[in-house]
Amino acid sequence: MFRKIPETPAGTAGFRLEGKLSREDYRRFSSVLEKSLKESNGLSVLLDLRDFQGLDMRFGLLDLARGRKYNQKLKRLAVLDDGPWADYFTQKASLFLKGRVRAFPPSREQEAWEWLGKDPSS
Repeated sequence: MFRKIPETPAGTAGFRLEGKLSREDYRRFSSVLEKSLKESNGLSVLLDLRDFQGLDMRFGLLDLARGRKYNQKLKRLAVLDDGPWADYFTQKASLFLKGRVRAFPPSREQEAWEWLGKDPSS
């Protein structure tokens, strides 16, 4: 399942992914993320994967079609995890967010939020 992290800094959104994502979880997550991106002039996103256990591999959270469609709206992506999912998500996202994706271990969550708030050109 996923939960939107409440009370994030201006210009950012955060999502906590937990357990194994089902097809329905993915659809709901995609819809919420897409709506957030459409409503913004640009958004930086944090994905908290500390309790994430996987997803149905027939679809990907960061599919290329959506990535290309919202490339200009998605300023930065921070992935909060120190396990294999951090590598998976940063590699997928790097295909369309060159230089704007970073993984952070959970102990550096505050640093991740600070990085998301910076100007993407810095």
